[in-house]
Amino acid sequence: MTIEADCKKIQLSVTERQAIAEKKATCPFIAAAVATDDLPVRNSITEPLASVDDVTHLGNSGGGDLGEILEIFAKGNHVRFFDDSGKPSALLPAGHFSLDFPGSQGSHPGHSSIF
Repeated sequence: MTIEADCKKIQLSVTERQAIAEKKATCPFIAAAVATDDLPVRNSITEPLASVDDVTHLGNSGGGDLGEILEIFAKGNHVRFFDDSGKPSALLPAGHFSLDFPGSQGSHPGHSSIF
């Protein structure tokens, strides 16, 4: 079963993009891409989505294949919304992933200290 979501790009203020980057899209690469508007946010500010194609293209834009790795994580860990108790919802629309990382399947404490 797939949830209903509006997958159109949404217009956000700098403050709104920053809030998503700090509270939801907490991966350093994705947070920076959202904050700088290099990765368009879709659906809504409360349930933000991004396009797998957009993140793949962005990741590969530097000449390497980082986008292929980002695609694996997007499809493997972030294709559902999760409620406050950690229970997953139905699948998101094909080709999209949730930017609400805390509590997601791929969520983990801490960070790699790379940045």
